[in-house]
Amino acid sequence: DENDISDFCCEVVGQLRGLEQMLLDQMKEEEEEGGCEMCERFMPLTRHHLIPKRLHADYRKRDPHTYTQEYLNQTAGICRPCHSAIHRIVDLKSMGREYNTIDKLMTLEKVQAFVKWAAKQRLTSKADAKNAKLNYRR
Repeated sequence: DENDISDFCCEVVGQLRGLEQMLLDQMKEEEEEGGCEMCERFMPLTRHHLIPKRLHADYRKRDPHTYTQEYLNQTAGICRPCHSAIHRIVDLKSMGREYNTIDKLMTLEKVQAFVKWAAKQRLTSKADAKNAKLNYRR
């Protein structure tokens, strides 16, 4: 009946507004500057999903009570060079299964070596991050 349709539409609109706000918040987070959680340099940060987004559907099917949207959408603020290094060093399945925290990622020797090197590099601004001459760009 009409009340059921109205209730359904209100629920859908509410969910869409929540999704819109989540996307706006995510866009703001991607533009922030701060201390990288890995190399600790103050520079533009990206949001690294601790469990890769490509795996979210599989995890939700496996155990929807444990793997809630909030759990799966946990992120870490890291600079672009560290973010790119993580994805070069660790495959997605291992990242989701074994290396799903910054502390766990930092146990890997290759990650430690990169972070040690990155920490010695000069700080960058957003303008510097777009400079093609920087050798540690994505």
